[in-house]
Amino acid sequence: MEEEIWKDIPGYEGLYQVSNLGRVKSLSRLKRCGRSSFYEEPDILLKPKKAGAGRLYVSLYKNGKRNNLYIHRLVLITFVGPCPQGMECCHYDDNPLNNRLDNLRWDTHKNNVIDRINNDKQVRGSRSGVSILTEQAVTEIKKILSIGGYKIKEIAKKYGVAMSTISEIKNGNNWKHITLGGDYAHTEISQ
Repeated sequence: MEEEIWKDIPGYEGLYQVSNLGRVKSLSRLKRCGRSSFYEEPDILLKPKKAGAGRLYVSLYKNGKRNNLYIHRLVLITFVGPCPQGMECCHYDDNPLNNRLDNLRWDTHKNNVIDRINNDKQVRGSRSGVSILTEQAVTEIKKILSIGGYKIKEIAKKYGVAMSTISEIKNGNNWKHITLGGDYAHTEISQ
């Protein structure tokens, strides 16, 4: 079992710590109890909340001001250092709930997208939830476009999409992950 290491969060020294396992705690402090007495409040493990895309965050307070901060960023800032310019926080496994230090790194947006594709987490094609077309239909469309002889308007009508959708496929702007190989000289639009 991996040892949990706690470090003060930069900018919140003496108030909050984050661990290499992705947990955050509020450090013990004296609290006023009445006019002249105090008691020591123990360390409190903070319960993270979920933000968009399932990312976890915690609310940290300093000088009466609340800041909502992502745990993955707190781990990297604390154990690795500030985010270099042009970089972002990347999860090796693309699981936003896994904020362990060994699962995080600063890297480029491009490499983050490559990770999502390699981990089959990239939402594209028919999995996007808004696509009218399927991968099979796009393959057929690309075959038809490759042999030529059909107007974009005809193809769009057959597949029930806008002409701009067919143009984007033709120009390689959409559905880039669908590639063709082989001879498609006999592919045609059936009515």
